[in-house]
Amino acid sequence: GEAQTPYCVHRSALNAPVSALCFTEPPEYVFVGVGPYLLLYLASSLFWNDEEQKENAATDEDEKQDQDCFSAARDPSAPLWSAAVLPGSVVHGIRICPETRVVSVFGQRDVCVLRYTPDPSDLLYVHVDTLVDSLQYPTFSTCDMIRDVQQLPASWKACGGSGTVLAVATTHSEVQVWQLLYECEPRLIHRVQCVETSILYSFRFHLTADALFAAGGTVFGRVQLWVPFTRQEACSFGGRDPHPNT
Repeated sequence: GEAQTPYCVHRSALNAPVSALCFTEPPEYVFVGVGPYLLLYLASSLFWNDEEQKENAATDEDEKQDQDCFSAARDPSAPLWSAAVLPGSVVHGIRICPETRVVSVFGQRDVCVLRYTPDPSDLLYVHVDTLVDSLQYPTFSTCDMIRDVQQLPASWKACGGSGTVLAVATTHSEVQVWQLLYECEPRLIHRVQCVETSILYSFRFHLTADALFAAGGTVFGRVQLWVPFTRQEACSFGGRDPHPNT
């Protein structure tokens, strides 16, 4: 097919490098991480033609606009919503749980948890998940750099808790489990260290009905594969062995 020119969003909205992206499911909206900011765009509106954009951008100058939420009736390349969710950090990753619409945003050592509410009749307002914390944009911090975040089912056997439960992977091959309850401080309820310790440059969770799988890319060019919260041995491959004599 013919090559398509990507539609660029507002320069004023993206005044720093875009460091993270994540589509919702279905892919009607896209979250964008820029510095400490998280922005929400209506993805389908970015593909309107020029005449449709001009028509939809026409609004009443006296119309009041919520500073943290933008109507889809305005310029389609403007964000529907934006906020500084990680003050002092840069958004490096965005993970969405389609079932709960919980959005986990992380950067450096910080995690912020939100919940989006895709309701076109309500102009696509995004609401912070009040089950997480009574603060508007609750964050919690780990003692190490974060490489990935995965929401876990509250009923999952390894969690031992209720509310919103997150698995957090850190740079030094550790997986932490955090529990977030209404009007309570986020609580670290479990942590497990991979038996093959290393410094990780990358990490990815994969959740199934029975287990949480983990893959980490190390500074030695190797890939660690392991299953946290089980007795299964970790394995690694590629690159050079950091412990050649063991």
